[in-house]
Amino acid sequence: MAEPAKRNAGYDDLLSIPDNMTGEIIGGELIVTPRPAHRHIFAASRLGADLFRLTSLAGEAPGAGYSWPNRRFISARKT
Repeated sequence: MAEPAKRNAGYDDLLSIPDNMTGEIIGGELIVTPRPAHRHIFAASRLGADLFRLTSLAGEAPGAGYSWPNRRFISARKT
């Protein structure tokens, strides 16, 4: 028996997602996942801010020519 034809997801499908979920359309398919917890959002924002500050201290644009294994960060804080 043949499968029914699948339709590509659209903007209306994104609008129908509940507020506690987040969604994106990838390759015409609607992908729905739980929204991150506030602690996760805070941690990710803090990490991004720290990395931005550290790369700015290194004297280069954040993300420019970035290579983790060859990169040494020096903290401005004295411990």
